[in-house]
Amino acid sequence: MNHNVYISTPIYYVNDKPHIGHAYTTVLSDVIARYYQFTNFRVLFSSGTDEHGIKIEESAKSNNLTAQQLVDMNSRYFGEMIRYMGCHVTDFIRTTETRHKEKVIAVWNLLVKKGYIYKGYYQGWYSIRDECFFKESELIDGKAPTGAEVSWVEEESYFFALSKFQNKLIDLYEKDYVKIHPEFRKNEVLSFLKSGLEDLSISRTNFNWGINVPDDSQHVIYVWIDALVNYITVCDAYERNYWENSQIIHVLGKDILRFHAVYFPALLVALEMKLPDSLIVHGWWIKKQEKISKSLKNAIDPHMLVEKYGVEIIRYYMIKEMKVGSDTNFSEEDIVKCNNTDLANNFGNLLQRTLMLLKKGASSTVPDVDISNDDFYDDLYSNLIPTILDSMRNLDFFSVLSHLQNISNRANQYIECNKPWELYKNDEHNFKIKIKVLLECIKCIYVCLACIMPTTSKRIMTMLGITSIDVRLLLKTHSLESGLVIHPLQEPLFCRL
Repeated sequence: MNHNVYISTPIYYVNDKPHIGHAYTTVLSDVIARYYQFTNFRVLFSSGTDEHGIKIEESAKSNNLTAQQLVDMNSRYFGEMIRYMGCHVTDFIRTTETRHKEKVIAVWNLLVKKGYIYKGYYQGWYSIRDECFFKESELIDGKAPTGAEVSWVEEESYFFALSKFQNKLIDLYEKDYVKIHPEFRKNEVLSFLKSGLEDLSISRTNFNWGINVPDDSQHVIYVWIDALVNYITVCDAYERNYWENSQIIHVLGKDILRFHAVYFPALLVALEMKLPDSLIVHGWWIKKQEKISKSLKNAIDPHMLVEKYGVEIIRYYMIKEMKVGSDTNFSEEDIVKCNNTDLANNFGNLLQRTLMLLKKGASSTVPDVDISNDDFYDDLYSNLIPTILDSMRNLDFFSVLSHLQNISNRANQYIECNKPWELYKNDEHNFKIKIKVLLECIKCIYVCLACIMPTTSKRIMTMLGITSIDVRLLLKTHSLESGLVIHPLQEPLFCRL
């Protein structure tokens, strides 16, 4: 197995500040990166900002700024967003950096040398908001499928010979060489490919803010060609041949699937480079049946949410509420419900009850008893934890949280059924078995939460005498240390809102 992993968010367009959609993509990517780190993979995790194009040029003018001033300011907001969402990237790339411009020009020149770029004349529908071309047949009521306005464009352009790669791409997806999650998104890509690919216009002449085509300063390289090359820039800067020697996972929203599932793989085939292994394609956060976005002026500030509720609660809410592939309605009422029902009433209640019982019946000390014959303990390690590990391997953290809620519910029921507050008076041995089983449940829950709520998990792991977290803690052979003193929390782990 290849133990190098490269995980990327898309690079974010900096014509405005970050919104909840950017924060969710970053958090989901961070959760996946942490999972691979905990399973002892070597992880490169990147994010960054896409800083060229006509939207930047126009936004800068409307704000009485230069384009460079605008991207410098807004790129900083995205860097801050990554930090306040509790995420840690290896590389934050900006497309205005010299290293990236040089890589884009090198890629362009190589494609020219291989005969895949030629000069021609473009006519067609174009959406400035989406930075994307659309066929007449794709328009819905005269607009792009995303609802964006389109305009008819006629101009001299350089083209990438995309049509040459149609059959190759169909074969790659039909044979699952590149996996797209969820599966129905793969079917969308195949449908688009089988409808026929046209050569792609990859330069513009109606604005100046971008990377000039080599030896033709009248043309600026299409912003999506520029942007997609960032992944290669990052890997080459990190380590020679890292791209070729890694498992590659791109996390992205459904509105940019075409760029990552059609244009970028075609470029990689043309360059004779390795293809990504997986595309994780999530849906949109919506409000009043509309996508939450900067362009629609209904953006929700993730920093405000973190300030109001705390980063760990928001991370939990995002992963709990959005099943990858589906659109999800944003609601602050659901944030409160997640906190009160899942965190305070279930996880928090289990922890508090167990620690109080441990103090009362065992002087806050992990009992030295054999729990291998307990039915719930056996089910935990024989069925419940393996199910969670399967979900983790499939990068399905929505299901991971559902399974953890089930374990916690089962543990709370276990307390009610066994009444340990009575056992400690007349059956000390059985009491200690029940308490140690509960402590094992708590250990497993917070090990699994480490990817999603890293600070909370670390606090509980430290209390349980665990100094580093990895997947082996979910094996029976890594039980809690007998004799360890675990003091009750001075205040609830999760407070009701």
